[in-house]
Amino acid sequence: MVLENSSFPVSVPEMMKFVKANKTTIYRQMETLTTKGHISEVDLGDGTKRYELSTKGHHHHLVCMKCNSIAECDINDDFSEIEISIRKQKKFQILKHSLEFFGLCHNCT
Repeated sequence: MVLENSSFPVSVPEMMKFVKANKTTIYRQMETLTTKGHISEVDLGDGTKRYELSTKGHHHHLVCMKCNSIAECDINDDFSEIEISIRKQKKFQILKHSLEFFGLCHNCT
């Protein structure tokens, strides 16, 4: 599977370079795998849906604004206290969160 061999979230057009299948079929499969919790949908704010394995655990992304490269970023901070505070103060139940950093990678600086 393409997602198992990728170190960054992959879009359907990127998958189609490696998988010989109809685009609609791939989108349906991604929806099914997302619903079952096997993969996660990643939104980097550019209107492109990307996917990655859910087994990678919670992490964040570094997105280069020049070459569009994406790298994973593990943050050791525990956000649970912040989420509890938000739940109490704003009466808002957080189901998940994402955090992306946008800038320039080492190749583009």
